[in-house]
Amino acid sequence: MRLHYIDNIRWVTILLVMLFHVFYYYNAYCAGSGIGGFSDYQPQDAVVYLLYPWLMPLLFVVAGMSARYALGKYDYRTFFRNRTRKLLVPATIGLFVFQWLSGYAGMLTMNYHYHADMGAGQPWWVMYIMFALTGGGGLWFIQLLWLFSLLTIPLYWVERKLHITYPQEQAKCTMRPALRDVLIALLMVFFGVMLYLGDQAVMDSNGTMQDPASLLNVYRPLYYVVAYLFGYYVFVRKDVQEWLSRYGQLTIPAALACGIWLTVTTFGQDAYSPAYLRSVGNNLYAWLAILSMFGGFKRWLDRPVVWQIPICTATGRTTKTLSPAKHSYGLYILQFVVYMSVGYVLRVHTILPPWAMYVLLFMAMFTLTPALYAVIHRIPILRWCVLGEK
Repeated sequence: MRLHYIDNIRWVTILLVMLFHVFYYYNAYCAGSGIGGFSDYQPQDAVVYLLYPWLMPLLFVVAGMSARYALGKYDYRTFFRNRTRKLLVPATIGLFVFQWLSGYAGMLTMNYHYHADMGAGQPWWVMYIMFALTGGGGLWFIQLLWLFSLLTIPLYWVERKLHITYPQEQAKCTMRPALRDVLIALLMVFFGVMLYLGDQAVMDSNGTMQDPASLLNVYRPLYYVVAYLFGYYVFVRKDVQEWLSRYGQLTIPAALACGIWLTVTTFGQDAYSPAYLRSVGNNLYAWLAILSMFGGFKRWLDRPVVWQIPICTATGRTTKTLSPAKHSYGLYILQFVVYMSVGYVLRVHTILPPWAMYVLLFMAMFTLTPALYAVIHRIPILRWCVLGEK
């Protein structure tokens, strides 16, 4: 039985990631991110503080759950082949086929931001390789997911040898419900503590991608592997999901309050700095937001979501059914080219007021990205190289 609320968490979170990048590109406070702000004080940058702490760890929790379900459905070889095609192919071959455009837009952005002239005098083939290698910066998520998928294969083998019950199977539980609820609550607290400890591995850096510490801080492997493994081992359990459906939504007010408090008290700080990432407030907000998303979606949105899109054909007007859960991954892959290229053109080659740039970039993200996906999705070789689809 498919868990529709997990699909809904995934596609809603990816749409929020796209919204986040609209404000991220023009933010004024985070070092080395985007093209820079329009002034020293930008209230709209509050969106960055409200969304950044919890979006990606939430996706890693969902990815860990998905890996556990997939391993229960496929054999090792099929699981490895599917994950390699879906994750590694876009993050390697896709760089040279399509994502080099992100690298080119990124270089233009950095040249404008730092008043530099990177790449001047280099032959075209050197620049192409550089664009391809740097164009995968936004794909760090799927790069880590592929590595984590390799980790889960031996874990799954050990579990099978030990005859550990899987989420698709019914397990007998003689524990009293009240005691079980307390233990799950303690387990959720332990999840928050481990997230905090995982972020303590973030290293001090100068905030530029030339610094290896800065690059490692983008990946934050210990932090995200905690989220992934808790999704794989804990959130995938039926009793935990039932607990979240009963109590998880109670964390929604706490998450909103914590997010507002964190934004107000840290506004103007670099949200990508090691000190910020290691802070108690940042990790507390991420933990509460993850629990509230699971609780809210499990309680109120555990059903398939489809959109009826009106279209015109040669025979007249009709509608097409679209499932956002099936196409959100492709939107995540393609969004980077859109927001960096359109954002750059709006900032450098127009004299529009800032509010108009935000509106146009928002419209581009949610119209051009789906249109680009619709085109690439229909071309077999591009579909395989760029999206990792058969």
